[in-house]
Amino acid sequence: MNFSLRNPFLVFGLVFLWRLALLIFTAQPIPANDAFFFDGPAVNSVLHGRFANPSIIYFTPFSATNVFCAYPPVYPLAMRAWMGVAGTSVLSAMWFHLLIFGVYLFLLAAIFRRLLTPAWCINLAGLFLLAMTFDDRPDSLAQVFGLLAFWLWLDIEKRTRSAWLPAVLVTLSMWTNPEIGAIYFGLLAALTLLRSGFCGRTWPVLPLFFLLVLPPLSVLAFKTWQPELWTGFLEHARQTPSFTHLRHPSVNDLLKVIRSIPGALLVIAVLPWHWRRENWSQPLFQLAVVSSLACLAVTIGALTAFTADWINFARYLQPLAVGGFLAWRFTAPDPAAPGPGRRAWQGAFLALALLAAVRAIGLSTWGVACAADVSYPAALQLVKSNLNSLPPGATVVASSAFLYESARHNDLVSLHEDWLHPASTGVSDEDTDREALLTIKPARMILVQYDFYRRFQGPLQQLEAHPELVTVTINNTAKVTPPDASKSLQRVLQHIAWAPVIVDFNWK
Repeated sequence: MNFSLRNPFLVFGLVFLWRLALLIFTAQPIPANDAFFFDGPAVNSVLHGRFANPSIIYFTPFSATNVFCAYPPVYPLAMRAWMGVAGTSVLSAMWFHLLIFGVYLFLLAAIFRRLLTPAWCINLAGLFLLAMTFDDRPDSLAQVFGLLAFWLWLDIEKRTRSAWLPAVLVTLSMWTNPEIGAIYFGLLAALTLLRSGFCGRTWPVLPLFFLLVLPPLSVLAFKTWQPELWTGFLEHARQTPSFTHLRHPSVNDLLKVIRSIPGALLVIAVLPWHWRRENWSQPLFQLAVVSSLACLAVTIGALTAFTADWINFARYLQPLAVGGFLAWRFTAPDPAAPGPGRRAWQGAFLALALLAAVRAIGLSTWGVACAADVSYPAALQLVKSNLNSLPPGATVVASSAFLYESARHNDLVSLHEDWLHPASTGVSDEDTDREALLTIKPARMILVQYDFYRRFQGPLQQLEAHPELVTVTINNTAKVTPPDASKSLQRVLQHIAWAPVIVDFNWK
């Protein structure tokens, strides 16, 4: 690849090489606490021939003992196909997500190339790719399906037949992650509305109608023909619904949004000043509008009615909003329009990209230090030796990143640390987790630093205060203190250390 300054995809290539080097040399980013919730069925299917996830038996017993149906099926089936070839290790899952990230970069580049976006705009927008460091969920695959549909939709003229393939792809996105699929349906509908109103293009009515009615028809079909699977899906959905309740945004939620999509927020703020009729027919302006409106919708949902983690969906659209706005702003018929000049916009977006890259910087500095302290191979060896020393039938509670290894031990009861009980209602997490440990009575816990400090430090301290019930021995193998140990720092940088925390229990 030619890495000259005129190469429009210079930053795209460098970001991918950074992610590649991070994975090869430090095994980062470490899979988050719920990664094995989605990957467990594929791991168990390859190792033991059953497409279920026994590690979540106390949370969703049907998906743990019968067939995994707690989430739409496309991602678990794709991971099953991958692991059938590449193996069931945690590194195998991490390589899968790096591959998906590479496909996402290719599609993003194809959209910019299709719209003849200037090189400097693409490279500046590419800096916001550093905001994406957690992509170990179905979300990344759903984004790829949706982005591919959006790319194809850009070329639709008046031949509605060509709209069917994007419609199928958005459907696949919905069956991978319903919320992301709905976002891309909105993107396609908004782009169609703009083009029909300002460019005189006709609506591809049947494909859009197909997309509109397919979700309720899918629900009706599952409820009618697969009632057990539908019951299993509701088992999960009722406990962890995306819709929480109408609320005022907290300070932490606002900070998370600002840190996640600062570039998109700036585009959202300035676009209304450019809403003149002559701009709406320009493809780059349309790109900036529909992508920033999607980011705005996600932001409002994340702050008021849905889980705050929804903001992660908007990270994937942020480069489109930034690149589309800058390219339109400086290739418009009147580039000398009032407002800041090119250098001012470049400086503003560079500063915002630096803010969005805070976690990426942490992975490349503090994360490297943690990897030098206890590397992935060293951590895996510790995990293996601790699993091998347990007697048959013993119960081990493990972090998601270590469950890929513990799942190999069919003679042990391996439980996901995040799902030791049904979702609590009105009870503090510390009390619920402590009661769960008292009920399950595990022989050992093997936790990453993030899960230890985030969730179990308090409950374990409470158990240590009751030696008449249990003797608790904690062995933290980390010598370099991770940011997870700090309540303030862990909100900015978290989950960058492989060093396991081994907790042994001697129940009385």
